[in-house]
Amino acid sequence: MRRVGALILSGFAGLALQAQTVADFPAYFRASAVKPMSDLRAYLGGQDLVYAYELGYDFHGPDAWAGLGIYVTYLVANGSPISTYQGLTQSVYGWRVGGDVRFHTPIKGLTPFIGFSVTAYDGKVNRGGVVPNYDTPSQPYVVPAAPYPEGKGKFGGRVGVEYRINKEWGVALDYSFSEWRSDFQLGGYTPVTGQRVVNGLNPVNPSWIALSAQYRFSIW
Repeated sequence: MRRVGALILSGFAGLALQAQTVADFPAYFRASAVKPMSDLRAYLGGQDLVYAYELGYDFHGPDAWAGLGIYVTYLVANGSPISTYQGLTQSVYGWRVGGDVRFHTPIKGLTPFIGFSVTAYDGKVNRGGVVPNYDTPSQPYVVPAAPYPEGKGKFGGRVGVEYRINKEWGVALDYSFSEWRSDFQLGGYTPVTGQRVVNGLNPVNPSWIALSAQYRFSIW
């Protein structure tokens, strides 16, 4: 795994060196409408729409076939009440840093990208509830309102495409995925199966689709 990571980083460095001059307005800000998928959507009680904000910079020369982009993202995800768990609600926030390889295409303004990231999540039970215990039905899990302790960065990636309407404005669409599992224990009780929390309450592989409005600018 370390060798693969070293190869990826060396490849990114090579692409950055190829782009000796960056394009006009290399920095950008994105505001994104995010549709949670799979585990993240279950964790949020079926919530269909959350938000993210991203700040990035492209080392993407106008004459290079590809370039490197770096970015930081803040994901804001407040969940809906989960009726089957007596209205339990949860939220999760994530700081993500990453890098993309960005490719030129024959279509002016169209730039596909793919890359990897590291995300630090901060989860929380906003309103507690009662979750069924399928091993011992007479002893349901009591979930308190409390944070999910998690301080480790989790690896992930994304793939997407950007379209620049003009030098300043554009749109982007991307699919992101990562991993996350908190050490939170339901009511201090660990099921005999070794499962840390009931499936759907603790995302293991958060993923989402983001549609973004983008503004580009120069910082020099």
